[in-house]
Amino acid sequence: MQGQAWTDKQLNTALGSWAELRHDTILYAKQSVVAECGGGPEEEKPHPQGYVEPEVMVYWRLGLLARQLRDGLQERGLLQDESLQQACSELISLLEFLQRVALKELSNQALTQEEYDTIEYYGAKLADLNLYTKRGAEGDEITSMTDKDMAVVADVHTGVMGDAYMALEEAVGHANEVYVVYPLGGKLLLGRGAVFSYYEFTQPVAERLTDEKWQEQLDAKPGPQPPEWTSSFLSSKSGTGEEVQFQSLPSFTGGGC
Repeated sequence: MQGQAWTDKQLNTALGSWAELRHDTILYAKQSVVAECGGGPEEEKPHPQGYVEPEVMVYWRLGLLARQLRDGLQERGLLQDESLQQACSELISLLEFLQRVALKELSNQALTQEEYDTIEYYGAKLADLNLYTKRGAEGDEITSMTDKDMAVVADVHTGVMGDAYMALEEAVGHANEVYVVYPLGGKLLLGRGAVFSYYEFTQPVAERLTDEKWQEQLDAKPGPQPPEWTSSFLSSKSGTGEEVQFQSLPSFTGGGC
């Protein structure tokens, strides 16, 4: 976590999150204008023991923000829905859990089996919290297939390039897989998880992309290329999880999340 590649990975995550926020607030933001788990040999199928990325301050700040949001809404009488109250409380509890586990990892304290179980099903919990915002009053989902895809695009700036007016597009693609070596029980494990993908490019103003068009471009061959600086942590090789497991260093014990 001390190298340039990891710093670039964190920047990529921040920019992916920013692109998503710009997409969600595009009607309200003023645009600027110039004039998961795997690994291990096939003969062994250990119960996966995951790892939380030890970004303690990130979890603390997110938890503080979530508590401020919940308390502010309650003080103004805007949090009457019990299910919404429960969702806020579950999010806060999840962030407190991540902070607590990250602190234990950094101090080399062993996690409990209950904590490992929570890490294993973390993705399902996060998906449930995310889907809550996409359900109607009767519990049915109100999103289209396009909305269910995480890939989104937003134009954030317009200006003249040569003789044409161009829009600067910020986009999130499909999730990338990340492989990280982490310590557990005196061994080094190879863990697999998911991280943001991020894209930035220009497009003629008259041809601004919709989410549907962007998702079509991602599925095309060859697809859009990420920024050049992401090459410090993105592999140019294509492959499956099984191939990565086969090519991993033999001194590592497989597993992880």
